[in-house]
Amino acid sequence: MAIEIGRTVQQRRTELGWSQTELARRSGTTQPAIARLETSLIPPSTRTLLPMATALDQPLHITIGHAA
Repeated sequence: MAIEIGRTVQQRRTELGWSQTELARRSGTTQPAIARLETSLIPPSTRTLLPMATALDQPLHITIGHAA
């Protein structure tokens, strides 16, 4: 799951033509935090994901259980 989140964030950031530094600025975090999120094996917290989703203009969906 963490790998998928990281790839999704990196893909959207790249689509927007933003550097990690730009995404960090827009989401109120640091460039090293963005780098960790994009390459980490540990899922980020919702506290991290909510401002990032907002900065990327993307919805944040959290599902518990299996999708039908």
